[in-house]
This record gives sequence, C-alpha cells and structure tokens, in this order.
Amino acid sequence: MCGSHDSRPSGEIADQRADPGSAVGQYVRRRDPRLPQGFTPWAQIAMTVPSVSGLCWMVCFIDGEVDIWRVDDDEAHYEFRCADQQSERGARQ
Repeated sequence: MCGSHDSRPSGEIADQRADPGSAVGQYVRRRDPRLPQGFTPWAQIAMTVPSVSGLCWMVCFIDGEVDIWRVDDDEAHYEFRCADQQSERGARQ
C-alpha cells in the first residue's frame, strides 16, 4: 500500500479510505493550490480521530505542527509514502 498516489479514490487509495487505520504510521501529503509546490509538506499519520464531519487522520509535520485531515476529503488528492521510504528521501520533498 505504500508509495501510492492518485487523484481518484481507486486501487490503493480506496484501500486507505476503506480502512483508514491501515494508513497510521505512513506519510501523507495533500494538494494545496495556495502553496507554490502545490502540495503540503509530508506529514506522518499518527492516528485516526472521530469528528462531526467524519473520520479523520491526525497528522504530524516534521516541525512539530499537528493537523486533522478528513479521510474522505475528495479535494485533498492524498499521496502516501511508507515511513521507511520517507527516511530514505528526507522530509524536504
């Protein structure tokens, strides 16, 4: 399941949405058109958390910031990477 990315909820991305707990420990980023690079920095999924709007991931960035992202956010266009792949490439990407 690691290293997958796609703008559609199909294949491995759909697996992440169907079983959000399986993504815990992986790195994720999402599309953000306000940023020059078009994506957020990589963040590690720490846990799933309930929300009024639906199930979410709590993500932790390398600088210590924490955010909550909805699992079923169709506009996010999530991209995933395994923790072991992240350590090889570094958090700068």
